[in-house]
Amino acid sequence: MSEWVKAGFVIVVNLMWVGGFWFFGERKKWREHYPTALFICMWDLIELVLTFDKGLWRYPENLLFHYHVFIDFQIQFLHLIPMTLWYLARYPFGFRWTRQAMYVLAFFLLNGVPEWVFYKLNLITYHNGWNYLWSLGIWLMMLLTIRLHATRVLLAWCVCVACTVFAMWYFHIPLPTPS
Repeated sequence: MSEWVKAGFVIVVNLMWVGGFWFFGERKKWREHYPTALFICMWDLIELVLTFDKGLWRYPENLLFHYHVFIDFQIQFLHLIPMTLWYLARYPFGFRWTRQAMYVLAFFLLNGVPEWVFYKLNLITYHNGWNYLWSLGIWLMMLLTIRLHATRVLLAWCVCVACTVFAMWYFHIPLPTPS
């Protein structure tokens, strides 16, 4: 597939998240959910540092970015932050669990389907035992933890630490050492 088509898909997905937040995310309330967006970016940065030498997934160079760290930053600023702000701005707090579950499922699909396409287009590769099913699990965990962070910050941090420790143990990821 053409590199231009791949780059176009990346742009469309980024526009989906930024546009989704812009049109549906109650922009006036962004400050209310900004700490949770920073929390998700911090979790992503910690994962990036801890798995830098033995990554579970990588973003190959593409027409838009030639270094995977820049791709990670693009994901944080154009995907994770807008997604978190949009997700929380419309989250059905106080509604029945079934409505909340449907809302989480919608965002789960909005994250999982593009990742499947990214995988098929070789815009993401999996390594060291990671696969698409693990990615789906991490998307679900991320969405639930975003919701948790909005009401119970310390518990959300505990969940993230536990998930990170589990992943490092399960996938045999050594702690980074200074060279």
